[in-house]
Amino acid sequence: MRVVITHTDLRLYWPSRILALQQALESRGDELYTIEIAGTGSHYAFHDHASTGIKHWICLFPHTRMEDISPARAFIRLQKKLDEVAPDIIMAGAIAYPSGAAAVYWAKKNHRPVVIFDDIRPENVPRNTLVNYIKKLIYAQVDAVLCPAPPWTAAFQYWDFRPQQIFFGVNVVDNAFWSKCDAQTPPPDGMAEWPDPFFLVVSRQIPAKNLLFLLEVYEMYQRTAGRRCLPLVIVGEGPQRKIIEHFVRDKGLEHVHLFPFVSPEKLRVFYHHAAALVLPSILETWGLVVNEAMAAGLPVLVSKTCGCASVLVQENINGYTFYPDRPDQLLAAMLFHTNKSNVERAAMARASKRIIQPWGLDQFVKGSMHALDYALANRKTCRSLRARWVLRSWKGRYRPI
Repeated sequence: MRVVITHTDLRLYWPSRILALQQALESRGDELYTIEIAGTGSHYAFHDHASTGIKHWICLFPHTRMEDISPARAFIRLQKKLDEVAPDIIMAGAIAYPSGAAAVYWAKKNHRPVVIFDDIRPENVPRNTLVNYIKKLIYAQVDAVLCPAPPWTAAFQYWDFRPQQIFFGVNVVDNAFWSKCDAQTPPPDGMAEWPDPFFLVVSRQIPAKNLLFLLEVYEMYQRTAGRRCLPLVIVGEGPQRKIIEHFVRDKGLEHVHLFPFVSPEKLRVFYHHAAALVLPSILETWGLVVNEAMAAGLPVLVSKTCGCASVLVQENINGYTFYPDRPDQLLAAMLFHTNKSNVERAAMARASKRIIQPWGLDQFVKGSMHALDYALANRKTCRSLRARWVLRSWKGRYRPI
């Protein structure tokens, strides 16, 4: 059997997942082809998949950003490549994007099953009645869906999926990689030595990540904690970088360290020196940095509006949750964690590792294989003329965050 997995781009978290799925498929005599649309412009373009061991990696526009590729052009190019590869089944990203739109159209036109992976819930992106109706028409042609975890079941039942069509495990990381300790690695440029255990933020610097809110709380935290104050280390880049730098300077905030994005190998070192991860996002469909931090043995302070909060965070067991517009809640969590003893923090670190253990590459492979097998055994035929017209007309859209 020949399987295709396709999406806008498949960087950073995806190569380890794809390699694990490739190995599982090969163990039963199947082949996996990976097709991404755009080769540049990704927020994670610093990640190189070339040395991962993945076979049959195809990039349709290797030197072009997705923003510079029209949906129709991406749709047509992916159709042609699928004709060449001729898969028996397709896994594709959300139907809102050209990859998902093209995959569903090609699959139904060629009488093949299709699995969609997605982590968006209806409340994350409200749409009008007409758009929801069209989305339901498209989803009615999808044979199975791979989503993050059981709390997403209601979301996909809203799109008329039956429980037996819903599988879990799309939002995982390589836990074994992040658990490796590089404690002897010297501190990065700009830091004379690793500070005492610190609060760590790993994030793109955009408004949705709520970093100015965090800095306002950290100003209050410094005043309240006094000599017990833990430093704050922020790793990432983005359009708000200058605003953040000015805020830190104008407020005279001490013990705040800013670093650009770093490779996963270097980021892993930050995790293993930190006291806890903070993710203050206004909205996050999941929040994979929480997976990484927990695999590295970190307690986590996570906004309640992050999708992973309800699945991965157990209050005062391995972390704390807070509303992203309630500075008192985040301040209380930071102070509470600061006052924890080393023994208590170590217990929370062990809890994080225990809780994240089931949410690794094995879960992605298990969910994907079950979804593929279900779709193959229960392939739908598109009989609706209206649905056929929608599939042929909808090319998807790309909206960079």
